[in-house]
Amino acid sequence: KVHLVGTPDFALPQCPPGYYRSHLVVRADDGRETLAAFDGAALARNDVRSQSGWAAVREHLCNQSTGVSLGRILDTGSHYASMLAVADGRADIAAVDAVTWSLLQRDTHATTPLRILASTTPTPGLPYITAAGAHADALLCAMQKALTTLSEEDRACLMIRRILRIEADAYMAVPIPPATPGN
Repeated sequence: KVHLVGTPDFALPQCPPGYYRSHLVVRADDGRETLAAFDGAALARNDVRSQSGWAAVREHLCNQSTGVSLGRILDTGSHYASMLAVADGRADIAAVDAVTWSLLQRDTHATTPLRILASTTPTPGLPYITAAGAHADALLCAMQKALTTLSEEDRACLMIRRILRIEADAYMAVPIPPATPGN
């Protein structure tokens, strides 16, 4: 059992404070322009337990009523590896969290051969947690204070604008999908 401490706010466009979303990315030179055109496409996912790399894309496909079914699933171990799998043709599409996309776009050329096809509905960002019985409120205050002592350059590097509390109910409302596309 754990307690939520706080959630970093990356001030992502079109996301409430402390929330994030995934981008569904494809090769820049892939001529398909709609999600429906990717029916049966191979998906690169970082991990079956990933909200941003697996659950978000499953939920997006269900909520958009696209009728799109995923084809082969390639487990890659990281968002970066999923992006490389799409770039080199081992997969057609990947879901990459918007923070990772922004960092890689800023600091590498990994996003150059790719483009964003669609973005998912925002969900609460990954929280900082502590053991049950620990002083979550005191930890949150300490983290908030520590963030204010960073230089603007360091804050920009981390992309963290602030740390806030999102209630556990918001996290519990996010559906957990099955491990395989057909279930």
